[in-house]
Amino acid sequence: MSQKVELISNLLSELEAMSDIRLIKEYIDNIDSLNIPFSQTEKSDIDRLLMYQENDFSNMATRKSILSAKSRLIAYLRSLINNIANKTNLSNMGVFTEDVTKMIIRNVLSNFYMHIYEMYEANTHGKAHITKDKLNDIKIGNEYDVQRILYSIIKPIFPDSRVEVSDDTGNASIRYDIFIEQYDLVIEVKCSRESMTEKKLTEEIGSDGFHYNYRNIFFFIYDKNRVIKNKVAFVNTYTRCDENKNIETIVIQPINL
Repeated sequence: MSQKVELISNLLSELEAMSDIRLIKEYIDNIDSLNIPFSQTEKSDIDRLLMYQENDFSNMATRKSILSAKSRLIAYLRSLINNIANKTNLSNMGVFTEDVTKMIIRNVLSNFYMHIYEMYEANTHGKAHITKDKLNDIKIGNEYDVQRILYSIIKPIFPDSRVEVSDDTGNASIRYDIFIEQYDLVIEVKCSRESMTEKKLTEEIGSDGFHYNYRNIFFFIYDKNRVIKNKVAFVNTYTRCDENKNIETIVIQPINL
């Protein structure tokens, strides 16, 4: 075992054993003072992963943000140990930077309709057991259908992703549709319905964007009833980036001729 791997392993063991939130905060705030020969890239990755948000109005929200930073660092250190031990490139292990992760999620959401077409609408091979008649019976009826299909695409890329994750913020219980903790990322799925108005949809998104404590939030709206009148304006309104949160909204409005 190299000295670097040994030092990282010791750091990992100490982190995993910590439960006192004050000690965890002090530890991650002073991680630069540890004598571990991280590369400049590794230092940058660690600094990014250790970002957390202190909430002056909610100790629970602050605690949760610090614990998320701890979890992200633990996952990164484990991958780093494997990388050093096996002399492989992190990218070949499926460990992405946060920017790459957001790019992947963005592409999956923006091109979701391509999966729908190729999987359910395109003609099947004449020898296939899954026939076009069977596929024609599959219809997207609500957001749970969209969530299921979307999760089946994301899970192979991000095996640690989870679905229907509940979180207690202290004021209310929040459910995240798709959650990738390592990258501090949440995907909230919406599917319009005949009884839904654009005003109702905007109220839901506004509330979610305020209460979600994670840094990267994607709103994916499958607007099958086309309740959004101006798609470009809607996306611009509910997309923002600052030092605390990155919120992106992607709208798909299917067309059936």
